[in-house]
Amino acid sequence: MKELIFKGSYWEIGRQLGKIYRHNGRTFGGGKIDKSLYAKQLAYYKKFYPEFLEELKGISEGGNYNYDDVVYDNITGETNWYRNKIKKTSCTIFGVKNEWGTFVGRNYDWYPETATSIYKYLNPDSYSYVAVTDSNYFPGAVKKDVIYYSNDAINDKGLYIGITFAYGAHTSFGLSSGHIRKLIIEKCRSVSEALAMFKKIPVSCPKNFLIADKSGQMAVVEHVSGKNYKIISPENGVLIKTNHYLDPTLIKEDLILKARPTNSTYIRYYELLKNINSIGADKIKQNNVSQLILDKTSYIRQNSPATKTVWSLSLDMKKGKYDLYYRGKKKRLTV
Repeated sequence: MKELIFKGSYWEIGRQLGKIYRHNGRTFGGGKIDKSLYAKQLAYYKKFYPEFLEELKGISEGGNYNYDDVVYDNITGETNWYRNKIKKTSCTIFGVKNEWGTFVGRNYDWYPETATSIYKYLNPDSYSYVAVTDSNYFPGAVKKDVIYYSNDAINDKGLYIGITFAYGAHTSFGLSSGHIRKLIIEKCRSVSEALAMFKKIPVSCPKNFLIADKSGQMAVVEHVSGKNYKIISPENGVLIKTNHYLDPTLIKEDLILKARPTNSTYIRYYELLKNINSIGADKIKQNNVSQLILDKTSYIRQNSPATKTVWSLSLDMKKGKYDLYYRGKKKRLTV
């Protein structure tokens, strides 16, 4: 799997991205602009993430795009996508903490044809990180649709953040889920710092985030939208997140049984809990995490005509050993 490296300031990295997008034939704009949505979203980005607007400026200049088209598509895209239709998305992510360390496992589930990209982001104004992305794949997508928008990322301070889809009832205004992930991995060294970021910054659409660091801290943020979220902490050293909300106060916001009544979220959650308990949470090491996420007989390893586990991660946070599994291959990720 080819690994790209983006290096320089936000603007310089933006120029690199813009040149790639132009070469691929990517376009921005072309649809009707919701001026009210644009203005409200832009205000949040100016306040909380002006650096990203610099990156978008670089994209517009590097690819010779209209600046407003680039900005509008990026800062309103997830909201428009979510409002249009809730897509069928799954994913399983978990962490285990014991005397051996803190271990994270994740299966990213999407369409079977999904492409996967790895890239490094080396910016002197932020922490460096390695990211894995589905490249914005959707049925019918072609090369021009590819974007670099991380789904999972690990920075050089030993912080990891990954997501699973949430079927919340509402959207709001704020940073997109991808951009809050990007900001956190660029600016935070620990789970505590990441949680402080969530407390301060609204998020536009529902999403679940699992965060872990090299010190052993772990947390799940179950986000509805805006500043409406709950933090789920490990229980007996185990933290599991699939797609349904765990916090009882968020259940009323959960559309999963209406939007996708056949979703395997509950099966995946309890099967994984059973399998961890069968091994013993106090005995789990990275090799056990790899076995759990790669088990083809398990519900968490999806392989249907509609949904497939596209990539898997097995992470030893304490030792900084990060393994990616993709199409039968294993790759060690380095920051």
